[in-house]
Amino acid sequence: MRSGQKVLPLRRRRPARFAGFTLIELIVVTAMMGVFALIFYGVFTFNLEASRVQSQISDMQQNLRVAQHDIKRFARMAGRGGLPAILPGSNLPNGVAITVQNNVPAGTRIGGPGSPEVLEGTDVLTIRGVFTNPVYQLTASPADYAAGVLEFLPQTPTGQAQDISALAEAVQRAVDSPGDAKEPLVLISPLGQYSIFALQTGSVVTTGGASSKPLQVFVETAEDAQYRALLVEGGTNPTEMTTVSSVGIIEEYRYYIRKVEPAAGRVIPRLTRARFYAGTNEVHPSNPNADEDIADHIIDLQIALGVDRYTGTGGGAADGLIYDGEPDEAADDDEWLFNHRDDEPLVAGVGSLELLRLSVLAHTSRADRRYGGRRLAWLEDHDYVNGPVSPAAIDQQRRRRMSQTVVNLRNL
Repeated sequence: MRSGQKVLPLRRRRPARFAGFTLIELIVVTAMMGVFALIFYGVFTFNLEASRVQSQISDMQQNLRVAQHDIKRFARMAGRGGLPAILPGSNLPNGVAITVQNNVPAGTRIGGPGSPEVLEGTDVLTIRGVFTNPVYQLTASPADYAAGVLEFLPQTPTGQAQDISALAEAVQRAVDSPGDAKEPLVLISPLGQYSIFALQTGSVVTTGGASSKPLQVFVETAEDAQYRALLVEGGTNPTEMTTVSSVGIIEEYRYYIRKVEPAAGRVIPRLTRARFYAGTNEVHPSNPNADEDIADHIIDLQIALGVDRYTGTGGGAADGLIYDGEPDEAADDDEWLFNHRDDEPLVAGVGSLELLRLSVLAHTSRADRRYGGRRLAWLEDHDYVNGPVSPAAIDQQRRRRMSQTVVNLRNL
């Protein structure tokens, strides 16, 4: 190197890490990101779908629980107040405390014309008794019953408080609406006899809530044959009954699957409760449309009645047990009514009604395109293969659950 000559620095080489990406590297990275995005999307979609399905199943199970609880609550009280299960000479299922309309045909209405339509192939359960109000104790004498006048106080003869407000309201409705149906009353004698009366038009309330002003209820003596025809043997009150110890307001509830069609070809079945004046198609004013919905997407309601037979072979003898035979077993051995398609109404005097088996079938609110369940075949005596099939009950892409409970009819 010459003296005084300027020395130029050597050009440094940039490290490889600052040289950028090649096209191949970009393509590989982009492809890997796409794969990961698809995996994450699949996992997210799967979890979302599973969550949706589980939510629908949870809703369906809750609907089943609500349906079972509501029907069981009233069924256990069937006949409360002194009503019998069935009248002598009558055939089940046309009972007093319990009546069953089995596998109703298409176009069946729960009441008169214009009332809600019942889903084809399902059962209608009618329950009667004193349910939501007390069984009232009277202060009346035998002469009061003979005159058709019953007297109540806010206290029982033994000094216990009793709420007579529901009875007072029923009497007031009879006063305000003389042309409407009247509440039927069941009157029980100290010997266990019962009679049926309807509140008379023009009944008066003389109570102001104080024990010194009792509630007086005037009852019919001739114009309530409609109630007695169904609820009393021979349609007439017993002549040997001369006094009354207790009185209750008879309530009638009909449980059915209401056929709701918000759009053509689409059915949303709902378990519904309707209250009627006992033995009539007169809707009670507490639910004037007969459409008190209990649970959605209940697609079938089936009722079987357990009768302890007085005669029979095998397990069918009167032994205090309700024998459940095989589906094709002889009718004399099977003590359940309406658990087989060949069952017919039981004639009078064959046995005592002891149990009620309640079967409720529900499905999810939405169909799952990737799910396919088995076709329904039987539910009690509802034949989904050979009999008329409810359109809402054959969607195989909806998950289904069935809940079954045996109810002890403790008042019958």
